[in-house]
Amino acid sequence: MKRIALTSALVVSLLGSALSAQAGVPTTFNSTITIGSAVPLYHGKVRSRLQSECEPDRRVILYKKVPGFDPRVGRDTTDQTGRWKITQGGLKPGQAFYALVRQQRLGNDINCSPATSPVVKFVGE
Repeated sequence: MKRIALTSALVVSLLGSALSAQAGVPTTFNSTITIGSAVPLYHGKVRSRLQSECEPDRRVILYKKVPGFDPRVGRDTTDQTGRWKITQGGLKPGQAFYALVRQQRLGNDINCSPATSPVVKFVGE
């Protein structure tokens, strides 16, 4: 009888440990980012199913697409609706750009995923 009680206590203890460890894993919410241009302004929106948490105050970085390492050419932080804008001067036809929003972890419960926009080419004014 003692053996059954001890085994039951051990199973309950291990089950409780597993559940509490899993409770600390944040829920990940996918993000998307759009990009458009109204020369010399690049703009877009970060979207997420968890709008109130994963759209505002996200860091957006604009990159110039070149062979090899893509240099960062601008950055912004999204407003309360997820909108961002970056002015890029010295544009030449054929240059290509894309935007990236970084991952953001909010406390222990929410993880907003990173996202990369499609590449857009500057065709001229």
